[in-house]
Amino acid sequence: MDGTDRSPDDQGSVGHVRLDGAGPVEAQEQDVLVRQAAEAFAAELIRLRTERGLSQSALARRMGYDKSYVTHVERCTQAPTRSFAQQADRVLGSGQALSRLWQAYHTVRANDRRRPPQTWPSALATPGAPDGSGGQGDAAARDTPLNAGASSMAPAALREALRDRMQQEQSRLLSRGVPGSLRVTVGDLLTRPGLLVTAPWRMAGGGVCRDSIVDEIFDRIIGYPADGAYRRRRVLVLSDPGMGKTTLTYCLYVELLRNWSTERGDNSLPVRIDLRAVGTHLADQDFGSAEWLTRFLDKQVDGYDPVSWLGVTERKGIPIRPVLILDSLDEYLSKLAPSNVLSELNKFIFSYASLVCCRTQYFDRFLAHSPFGDSLERVELMEWGESERRDYVCGYMGHCFPGYGERDAQNIRIRMESGPVRDLCHAPLRVNMALELMMKEGGRGPTITDILGLYHAYVGQLLRIESAKTGSVLEVDQKLDLLTSIAWHFYDEDRPSDGAAQLFTLRELSDLISGELVIAPDAARSVVEDLAFRTLLSVESEQFNSLEPTIVRFVHKSFQEYFVARHLFTCMSTNVNATTQAFRKLISAEVSEFVKEYLERVNRNSRVLSRVCDICFESFLDNSADTCGSDPDDSARARVARQQLAYYLGNLRSRRITKFLEEILAQERDLWIQRGIILGLAFGGTVKPLEEYVERLRRNRINSGDLSENEVNIGYTLTFFGDQATDEFRPEVDQGHDSCERTVRRLIYLVGTETDRECWRLNLLTLVELWHHRKWSRERYMLAMRECTEELTAILDRLADDPESASWPELEELRVIQSAVTSPGHGR
Repeated sequence: MDGTDRSPDDQGSVGHVRLDGAGPVEAQEQDVLVRQAAEAFAAELIRLRTERGLSQSALARRMGYDKSYVTHVERCTQAPTRSFAQQADRVLGSGQALSRLWQAYHTVRANDRRRPPQTWPSALATPGAPDGSGGQGDAAARDTPLNAGASSMAPAALREALRDRMQQEQSRLLSRGVPGSLRVTVGDLLTRPGLLVTAPWRMAGGGVCRDSIVDEIFDRIIGYPADGAYRRRRVLVLSDPGMGKTTLTYCLYVELLRNWSTERGDNSLPVRIDLRAVGTHLADQDFGSAEWLTRFLDKQVDGYDPVSWLGVTERKGIPIRPVLILDSLDEYLSKLAPSNVLSELNKFIFSYASLVCCRTQYFDRFLAHSPFGDSLERVELMEWGESERRDYVCGYMGHCFPGYGERDAQNIRIRMESGPVRDLCHAPLRVNMALELMMKEGGRGPTITDILGLYHAYVGQLLRIESAKTGSVLEVDQKLDLLTSIAWHFYDEDRPSDGAAQLFTLRELSDLISGELVIAPDAARSVVEDLAFRTLLSVESEQFNSLEPTIVRFVHKSFQEYFVARHLFTCMSTNVNATTQAFRKLISAEVSEFVKEYLERVNRNSRVLSRVCDICFESFLDNSADTCGSDPDDSARARVARQQLAYYLGNLRSRRITKFLEEILAQERDLWIQRGIILGLAFGGTVKPLEEYVERLRRNRINSGDLSENEVNIGYTLTFFGDQATDEFRPEVDQGHDSCERTVRRLIYLVGTETDRECWRLNLLTLVELWHHRKWSRERYMLAMRECTEELTAILDRLADDPESASWPELEELRVIQSAVTSPGHGR
């Protein structure tokens, strides 16, 4: 573990013997003595470290060890080695204090060979299922006394074979590049100082923490001593896209593998399954059953004696407890109809897993109040702030550009905290993208002002690098066009807001390239290979190579959204028929952000602006009710197209656009389309219809009048920001779920940005409306409002000082709501 040689007697395990070297004692007394020895060494280490003002991380760095090793030694969950004690004495300047404590333990251990080697006391639990129950739900098994006997050790040959296979999988994972970076791998994150920056996180209902999330989850799923018991927990990790859930699973896998390698008595073997790799599991109909998991685990030990997989299958054999990590639950479940999701989660594998990762948005919409959600402890990763960006930039510069002087590095840090970049880079993915661009040409990379510019520059740079590699058959422009076609072809309108990158198979990609894109069969194979391995696509995964077909996806879902927006803009600027059909698909909020920035660029070019206006006018008329015939589905899709086109037209600053939208607004009776036209006009600078709309919504609520417009506003806002499943035909209908956190957070964020200035008051009013009209979602509303209290207070203060907004009644209404939300015992 520490990279040093160890003697046969220095194997990191503790025997039950007397510290004074006397003869054998009873097992119970031995347990007490071992605990005393462990606590004596750990207490002295803690005392010396704290006296010198060192954190565990700082001590680990100076000693050349992992921080997790120091943590486990101090918690008495891992025995120290002789070399660890000697190195600690040297770094802490403690003479030979720790070495003497280690020697005392080693001496008494050598005096008693009657009992097999054991681990530290906290590791002496009877192994079982991840919750400690042996798969039977027995509470007594979850609270095993610390002096319970350990299970038999696996034979050395089997342990060595397993270690080799696990390390091969580890090597494969560690060689993967970090999303957004061309220079950093997962292995770099785990081995290079300063690169692994923990996102702020919180347990459900708890405050924000910045301690090591890896250590916290490790302790929960392996188990730690509490009240004389050894407990194991099951954990669900939630976060938005790009926050590093998958990287977290890599880190935990490595820590668990190291734990296995130390020959602990409980035989906890880490097993990581990327659920994206089983997206086509229909080739194996019983996927997820105990029988399926047993077959999968048996493959890990093929050729050796039978293994009894504790908590999975009971049979004669060597007992090993799998610690099961499941990544990308949302991407696995998103292919299912919502009505089938809960039944899928009844499969054994999901009730057995120790750690499951899922996107927050998917969980909130489909799983938050399910039995599955209630059965796990929830940990949520939060956005990076200034301190996380600063720490990562320092680590990145030290690793990737060690020759840079302090002045140059400081300039990069200043650029990262400039207004536009700071607002964009709240997730590790975008931080890496920005750094890659800034370091182009010796730190003179392009200026980043918005999200579209960030993705434009990064995608172009990456594809130029990939196109220059040996074996590439496509030019940069060809790759751009093909990726755009692929992104649109596999864009699933039924779930555009789930946050998951759509999956497709290598066969489907080949059919698209050779069929619809009309590429000759003899050239299609090399084109597919080039796209799959030298662009922004990823082939998943070698772990399940027995399942067919092979899964392909974009390396991150935001790249697919970028290319979908590129397709939409290409339609809007070139082809009426393509535009007419394209906007019949409901566009997600993430894609919409890219589209609006495309249109902002159009406003700077009068020639392109005129062409886009002409095409969108004709497309809007082509989707009018008079042209749709009697097909109800066709009419519903045309309605979606009219609403979206009206909204995006308003982003074009043209008197022709304003006149056109005003004319159709006077004739339109559909409340949802009216809302899109009104917002479109506001973005184009005509704010009077929006002011009238807001006042109308207020009057409806205060006077208890017709609330139809209010309900449309709330329903579509919840759909747009992902708090309810998308109904592509009636997206404005409030489905009655209690989820609203994402909407609350997003509305507050938008009121704090200049880009959404025209809609500030509507956003504030919608926050008020969510409070008054959706009493069934107040608990979750309050949770989100409490998180954003500081941000919202600053926004309300700023608006109160602005003469244009000081008279808005929503400011005082929201202060009253804030008071109710933050006061104990109020708000319900």
